[in-house]
Amino acid sequence: MAGETEFCLLGPLTVRVGGAEVAVPPGQQRMLLAALLLQAGRPVSTGQLAEVLWGAAMPSAPKMSVQNCVMRLRKSLGDGASAIVTEPGGYLIRIGAADLDITRFEAALAAGRAEARAGSWAAAARQLAGGLALWRGQPLAGVGCDVLELRERPRLAELRLQALEARIDADLHLGRHSDVLEELRQLTAAEPLRERLHGLLMTALYRGGRRGAALAAFRAASEILVEELGTGPGPELQRLHEQVRDDDRALTVPAPAGPAGPAAGEAGAVEVRYSLPPDTVAFTGRDGELDQIAAALADAVTGAARPGGMPAGAGAAAVRLIGGMPGIGKTALAVHAAHRLRPSFPDRQLFVDLRGHAPGQEPLAPEAALAGLLAAAGVDPRSCPADLAGRAALWRDRMAGQRALLVLDNAASSAQVAPLLPGGETCLVLVTSRRHLADLPGAVVPVLLEVLPPGRAREMFTALAPRAAADPPWAVAELVALTGFLPLAISLLARLYNRHPSWSLADLTAETKASLLTLTAELDSVAAAFEVSWQHLDPGQQDFFRRLSQHPGTADGHAAAALAGVPLAQALGLLDDLHGEGLLTETGYRRYGMHDLIRRYAADRAAAGPSAARAAALGGHHDLSRGAA
Repeated sequence: MAGETEFCLLGPLTVRVGGAEVAVPPGQQRMLLAALLLQAGRPVSTGQLAEVLWGAAMPSAPKMSVQNCVMRLRKSLGDGASAIVTEPGGYLIRIGAADLDITRFEAALAAGRAEARAGSWAAAARQLAGGLALWRGQPLAGVGCDVLELRERPRLAELRLQALEARIDADLHLGRHSDVLEELRQLTAAEPLRERLHGLLMTALYRGGRRGAALAAFRAASEILVEELGTGPGPELQRLHEQVRDDDRALTVPAPAGPAGPAAGEAGAVEVRYSLPPDTVAFTGRDGELDQIAAALADAVTGAARPGGMPAGAGAAAVRLIGGMPGIGKTALAVHAAHRLRPSFPDRQLFVDLRGHAPGQEPLAPEAALAGLLAAAGVDPRSCPADLAGRAALWRDRMAGQRALLVLDNAASSAQVAPLLPGGETCLVLVTSRRHLADLPGAVVPVLLEVLPPGRAREMFTALAPRAAADPPWAVAELVALTGFLPLAISLLARLYNRHPSWSLADLTAETKASLLTLTAELDSVAAAFEVSWQHLDPGQQDFFRRLSQHPGTADGHAAAALAGVPLAQALGLLDDLHGEGLLTETGYRRYGMHDLIRRYAADRAAAGPSAARAAALGGHHDLSRGAA
């Protein structure tokens, strides 16, 4: 069993048997599997499992009901079913220590702490970073069990924070204070009551030559602690403040290891050959786009001539730029295509989230992205060049001659992506972005995504919510039409339907009509996806976006200028800006449309904006509607 089946709970519940993902139906089967995995190797009584599955709504024969649920789960697991063993009074799941991501994470945390105690900071950083890399999102996502979530999520979240603190501490001992500074700012904002994070931020600032900023960070931490807890910083943070204030030489950054390589007794970086996220179980449609991406094999593998006349062997990787509006399914397509093409790129398949439109986070700096890629390629962090050009050159050197596939997800700009492109013509790069990255070098082939056709949208919803197959086809068609056939919205409604088994499709349709933008199955919402793009607009662009939502159908520059009360040239520039952020679609020469859900979001923003602006926009609409028809 060990090594054949992999179970993952540090994110959406995922099962892989022999490398292929196994679909575990939502509801009781996922709850049962999670309950067994969280007690892996230990028997779990039938009564405990019944409490997880039904809580207070216990069936009349709980033992028989648990047996039936176990039988269905074994059937779903297929070749992995033998892991579930019947014990007197209950069941256990028998798996190896490496078969569960939680176990591997906890082992990496313990190993990292041991290395830190021994003063082996490079080894500690590697162990801890490897453990943290196992996290793919909110633990137990998709399980849908309040009992398990309330019991396990706080524990796991605390362990993750401890691992982050320990890894950053190791990085600081290795002289990487500049690399961790932005991460520490984000962590202290998210966890303002954790004094150790504040101390690490102060240390990073001080070692970067910013003593005044380190003292200001202490004052800010003190104010938060007093306001929230009614008490000041503890002794450890107080001592650190005194060291910074007194310019204590004990805080001086240790000398980082030189380019000669790892210190005696320490291994180099562990190579990572495969880091793709799990494939989407219910991926639907996109046949034409998949064919476009698959055509890149002629460039990356067979050496055929590239688009635009670039000859094979010109030293440039094949690049496919997957674009489209928020929620259109760019990442899902890139990951699905990458899984399909894996056999053609045996040397390496890597995934990097560039955080171009990540809520509450700054885009990943290309220097940091390259540090991660070089570590994956086996470069010891202490041998990593300090500057962007040096890291990019070393990355191209490491990829030369390799048949590798690289997914650069959620890109913010051409400047962020360009240094990450490998130089070898045997590589394929899939880039996803809401923006039009027109400055990327080489022969970049765009793959522009539109909303799903109605039939495919119905297929997707039914695949994600199997009980909808029993509903009338016209009812499913009505529901997905309300989403404007946007994959993100379809996926969210399917998850909501699974989460509420007592709801009928009519109930879900009524909820959708009332509040689709803000509905959540757990954390995600359609509005949140649009909100990130909204935050990237300056005030003038935001006002133009609000006003444009009042115009029905498509609009050209003249209509938009009249609606917003701005000169034509300015209106054309603003239309181009919104199109560049993925908030508008180009329907013809200098003519743009707005997806129904984006229009609804913009209208909500207009309703929350100045009333005078709304009145002006409505008045402008009456003046121009005939001419724009």
